[in-house]
Amino acid sequence: MQLVKTGAADFGFVRESIVPVDLQTRRWQQVRTVLMTPPDHPLARSGRVSLQDIAEYPLIVPPAGFKFSGRQTLAGLFAKSGVSCRIAMESANVELSYRYVELGLGISFATLAGDLSLWRHRRLAFIPLDEYFPPDYLAIVMRPAKTRSSYKSAFLDLLFETHLPPPHQP
Repeated sequence: MQLVKTGAADFGFVRESIVPVDLQTRRWQQVRTVLMTPPDHPLARSGRVSLQDIAEYPLIVPPAGFKFSGRQTLAGLFAKSGVSCRIAMESANVELSYRYVELGLGISFATLAGDLSLWRHRRLAFIPLDEYFPPDYLAIVMRPAKTRSSYKSAFLDLLFETHLPPPHQP
């Protein structure tokens, strides 16, 4: 967001809930926060989990210093509920977190855009945590502007599929 604010970047992708009011957003995809476990994990068999259930297992979380990470939200949820959790490791990369969970090193959290079935190719189970994390959107963030250059508008049109070329016909 800082790069967009200063003009060093034209657009950014960010969760809509953390965008300051001086920037403009355009919703792109809805996101859900989920708990990731191996498919054979005991929590994967229960459709719904509590914070107490989650706290029984080692957690893989983002580093504490990450700005805008869900780490602060998670810590707040556990503290408010009076539940203490055990952090097994920190991971700054969601792809690595997926892999650590697949290897059985702990369970983790992710904010996923789109349909959860898109992630079924992973050896993971995804448990929605909608009761703890309100719905959010992945949004395009930009500086307010009355007009945009044609190439910037074309990029947004392509991204939002509002201006697709006609299908090729032989």
